[in-house]
Amino acid sequence: MILNYTLNRSCMQGNILLYWFTEKFIKSLIFNKNGDQFI
Repeated sequence: MILNYTLNRSCMQGNILLYWFTEKFIKSLIFNKNGDQFI
């Protein structure tokens, strides 16, 4: 039970981290396209 909870938590944190990196990557692409307009 505790092991399952820990696995679920680490999976959730991994998804949040993946989402954050994806968002940063997309923002950097937009930033590269528009120059200094997008921050």
